[in-house]
Amino acid sequence: MIFDMPDSLLDSFIFSITPSSLLARVTFLIFSISAGFVVAFVRLKQKASDASRRESEERMRALLNSIDDLHGMISPGGSLLFMNSALRSSFSIPFGNSIGTPFISYLDESLQENMLAAIDETYQTQKSLYFEGNNQGSWYDITLYPVYGEKRDVTSIGFFAHDITSKKHVEEELKENETRYQELFNSIPSGFLLCEVIIDASNNPQNYRIIDCNPSFEQIMEQPLSTLKNQLLTDLIPLLSDEIIEQFHAIIKRGHPGTFSLYSPFLKRHLEMFIFQTPKKYQYGAIITDTTDLHRLIMEQRESLQQINKNLEELAILNDGIRNPLAIILALIEVREYQNPEGIIEQVQLIDQIVTRLDQRWLESDKVRNFLIKHYAYDDA
Repeated sequence: MIFDMPDSLLDSFIFSITPSSLLARVTFLIFSISAGFVVAFVRLKQKASDASRRESEERMRALLNSIDDLHGMISPGGSLLFMNSALRSSFSIPFGNSIGTPFISYLDESLQENMLAAIDETYQTQKSLYFEGNNQGSWYDITLYPVYGEKRDVTSIGFFAHDITSKKHVEEELKENETRYQELFNSIPSGFLLCEVIIDASNNPQNYRIIDCNPSFEQIMEQPLSTLKNQLLTDLIPLLSDEIIEQFHAIIKRGHPGTFSLYSPFLKRHLEMFIFQTPKKYQYGAIITDTTDLHRLIMEQRESLQQINKNLEELAILNDGIRNPLAIILALIEVREYQNPEGIIEQVQLIDQIVTRLDQRWLESDKVRNFLIKHYAYDDA
């Protein structure tokens, strides 16, 4: 059989097909074109996504490089994957092929061990971790956090670090000051007492609860702080008179510092108290000075002055008692006309000179006594 050859491929496609094959071919053509559009759209979207991701990464890198905080990422093997400019500068990481080098190689030995332990714990727990460390003379607070991959596994460790050197210096100064003031607080010889005022409905003081005290007050009370704390002052010194409590109240009501003295038969001590208000409302401090020795000294001085007065009186009587017999002796010598009385007269004059010197000492002692009474408020009562 002889077939006529079509003049062109198009003629063969058009004149040799059946309606069913034509439908199939048109359907295939439409599907191919649609698939091509879908593939092209997916690729364009992927390119746009890649471009957006790269732009986001660049933006994030620029942001991380612009902040003062130190930021970096470490691989599971401990190699440096990323660092911002602040981290490079603070940890003295050289420019060049720093990425991929062990991060701990840029740390001081004191920080290396802590960093390795923190990285290991972050991998194990998959939780953020915070710690402080010192590197090259600067202090940092460091926060490590896990970075997850597509399979929700930890692919790296990220970390932020802040330079807290100034904060550490302030903390050290505060600690030194606190230690210094605590030593001063513990070493002052006067007792110190911090009390909370207990008031009634009319804001009038009723009692005082002990909040804190120093060792000197513990010695005065002969009780430790653990016993004294939270006690009421009237329970602590049960023999305080109403008059003394009223002196407390009067100072508190005035709102100004005040001083008063008291004697505690319970403690057998003389005390002087200086009361002042602290910055906190209803809280007052008191400096307590044990004046028992001072009172004892004053009593001894008073007794000594009384003895001096007694001695002066007796000396005056003694002087007169000596001079009177001497005058009689001289008179008898003249009346009885002793031969060669010069020796007796000489001895009488010698005794008189001694008595005269005693008179001078009496006058000097009397001046001292008057001076003490006038200028030092000593009195012979």
